[in-house]
Amino acid sequence: MLTPEELHAEMKEYNEFQMKLVQENPWLIPASIALTTIPMAICVHGFWKNRQLSKMLKIEREKTKQLVLGPTVTDKNDKVCCNKKPNKFVLGHHESKNYRPFKFH
Repeated sequence: MLTPEELHAEMKEYNEFQMKLVQENPWLIPASIALTTIPMAICVHGFWKNRQLSKMLKIEREKTKQLVLGPTVTDKNDKVCCNKKPNKFVLGHHESKNYRPFKFH
């Protein structure tokens, strides 16, 4: 194990090497920043795009669900629904149909 003095000397030597490298090649600074910034920007963009598409998919699934269920009677004033003639004696005829439950994946 290194003693504190040896550790300090190693760190000082490493820092001097890094400073010398940057002084000889100043173009490394913007290149290294770009190498870290560009992948991060791509990840952030992908995350937000995925969120938007996920929300659009949920909306489309809900629309499909509503289309499968079809229109329903909202009031009891003998409105025509499902292209059937109004029937004064049977209300809520949608409840008697056996629809397959809609599954979200």
